[in-house]
Amino acid sequence: MIGCVLAACAIGQPSANLPPLGTNLAGVSDWTTEWPFVDAMKISRPWVSQKEGAPWGQGGPLEVDELGDVKSLKPGQYAETVMFSNGHNPKGAYTLTWKGVGEFDAHLGSKLEMEAPGKAKIQVDGDKGVFLMLKKVDPADPPHDIHLFMPGYNSGSPTYHPIFLQRMSLYRSLRFMDWGATNGNPLKHWSDRPTVQQRTYSGPKGVPLEAMIDLANTKRAIPWFCVPHEADDDYVAHMAELIKQRLLPGLRVIVEYSNECWNTGFEQARWCQSRGKELGLAPDDGKAGLRFYSRRSVEVFAIFEKVFGGASRLIRVLSAQSANPSTGEEVLNWEGAWKHADCVGVAPYFGYEWGTSGKAEATKAGGLTGLFDSLTQEIDGQLKRNVDAYASMASQKRLALVAYEGGQHLVGIGPFQDDADLNSLFDQANRSDKMREAYLQSLKSWRRAGGSLFMHFTDCAPNSKYGRWGAIEYQDQDPQSSVKNVALVQFGLFPDR
Repeated sequence: MIGCVLAACAIGQPSANLPPLGTNLAGVSDWTTEWPFVDAMKISRPWVSQKEGAPWGQGGPLEVDELGDVKSLKPGQYAETVMFSNGHNPKGAYTLTWKGVGEFDAHLGSKLEMEAPGKAKIQVDGDKGVFLMLKKVDPADPPHDIHLFMPGYNSGSPTYHPIFLQRMSLYRSLRFMDWGATNGNPLKHWSDRPTVQQRTYSGPKGVPLEAMIDLANTKRAIPWFCVPHEADDDYVAHMAELIKQRLLPGLRVIVEYSNECWNTGFEQARWCQSRGKELGLAPDDGKAGLRFYSRRSVEVFAIFEKVFGGASRLIRVLSAQSANPSTGEEVLNWEGAWKHADCVGVAPYFGYEWGTSGKAEATKAGGLTGLFDSLTQEIDGQLKRNVDAYASMASQKRLALVAYEGGQHLVGIGPFQDDADLNSLFDQANRSDKMREAYLQSLKSWRRAGGSLFMHFTDCAPNSKYGRWGAIEYQDQDPQSSVKNVALVQFGLFPDR
């Protein structure tokens, strides 16, 4: 398996040239239950303006610089940020360091003690997050280069948390869609991209490309990059150049233009429709959007090929809607786009319909037994038919079939998002051994159909009314206690057994 990751082997048909299992990474945010960086400041919320006696965030305009650091404070104003707001934070003594002049404090179960100018300890004994306040700022030399190292780590420690890195050993490919804040990403020009000097990586521009590349290098994993939908050609060229220069020479590169440009719930899909209509690619919104996505994908691939001196290191993905194979036909066939790609990508989720208005009440009435009966029928029924259709499409064009996302999709839709009984049932289902069986059923069916690399969505995320996406729910969870993780381990080790 390691050999196929590092080798620059050809791809052009469903094959073992790609590893069987990868993962999407959870978005970097203050509410994540993942511990990607030993510097917790990198997952912190952008500074929030506060004022004593005022509601949260109502402290008036806050002056910050391009790196997200506070430049000055008005009388009575202070700034606050939070990390691990979902709990599951490491406990112990955190080390806060900074340059410049200012006064910090902590609260809600945390206690700050100064050790030296520009250095303090924050003792965190609870499990309700870490709240840091900036009470005073010297405008002539405001606090900057601020870091908050988790217990046991300091400025000389490795960038990535060891427990996080251990988790990543399960996967041979890492998709950085959410790390790159791909959905609705505002980036157009390379000069506006996020940099490693930013105080936090949780903003709308996402994690710096350097951090993605370095993680892939550390784990010797195939990186899957999503290009922002409005990125101009210069941006794409600089992105490709940085990847070429920084990524280990033996690692291949998966390239995808944006994410789910067929899904009008995302800004990028609506933007593609608008651009497609402007260019006269089709009279109706849906077809115009798919055709623009197809054309722009090929343009992005061509820029990467020019920078890399060919396509031998590249794995070029054209993605479409799993439940609607006609979108795949449109994307692949428009202007012969498939001739410039290596893979067709889909998201073979199961379980979506059981939280919709037409099915939710029956789902609740059927309980766990009824739900898993329905999931079993879906996996062997409609999901299999969709995957088979894409497998046939890919085979005809000598493309690999990959899953850019996949797994269970049990979530309440519309008014059922807040249905307590449905949410309770879906939580139980995701912790039931029957879910392990459903995962293996789905993954084995994927392989039998000819599916190649399967990128689970996602590695670590808490259960909530917004979904139960994580293979594990929090970073220090015993992985053997998660039925989905157990299934993924078994599949990753023995994908064709």
